[in-house]
Amino acid sequence: MGRATFTLLFLLLTAQTTLAALEGSGTEGSPYLIKTDTDWNEFASSITSATSYSGEYVKLDASISVTTMAGTSDDTRFCGTFDGGGKTITFNIDKSGEDAVALFRSIQSATIKNLNVAGSVTGKRHVAALVGTSFGAGNVINNCKVSADVTCTEKYMGGILGHGKSSGITISSCVFSGLLSGGAVEHMGVFYGWSDAAGEGCERSIVDCLYVMKSGQSTSVLDLVDKSGSTATFPVNSCL
Repeated sequence: MGRATFTLLFLLLTAQTTLAALEGSGTEGSPYLIKTDTDWNEFASSITSATSYSGEYVKLDASISVTTMAGTSDDTRFCGTFDGGGKTITFNIDKSGEDAVALFRSIQSATIKNLNVAGSVTGKRHVAALVGTSFGAGNVINNCKVSADVTCTEKYMGGILGHGKSSGITISSCVFSGLLSGGAVEHMGVFYGWSDAAGEGCERSIVDCLYVMKSGQSTSVLDLVDKSGSTATFPVNSCL
């Protein structure tokens, strides 16, 4: 057996073993279930190992507390559907020297819905509580309640999404009630931090979202969306 063939078989077996650790088959009717922090760590590790979950479904089946990001670079992206089931992930992480720190490091053409996020997040740039960076068309964040405090040590910060990298996304029916803070942060958005210039397929909108300002929040550089990096229309509709 050649080395390339052996390596391919090893990677396939490793991916299958990782997925098998989660209950469920990844379909809409039988999603992969995350019931414990150990399950989350398995899920997060599989994304770091380049399992994208494209076309697959994952559901949170219990409230958990974690310290691990799902994915560790822009190249390891969650591309499936994650249903929080109304449960809460309490996420506490401090990576003040790293970019794109969030519960989901990076997503592409993904859906995240019905999820509550509490805790605290600290990062360098493109920092958020829920998603660090987004790619591709058709990303959806729906019915999520985010109360985690977010600290950015340099620039580009959002409560829900840190940095849209020429990607299309709709954030709808979401609430952010955390504290946004950091030293001399240049670009800060309550729902959406920084946005690259948009091209075809990169339509973005914020719809029916609510910001509940936390006591002690500085408003000097605060807006619902920092649109200064975008040359395209970015509607913010029915948001308070």
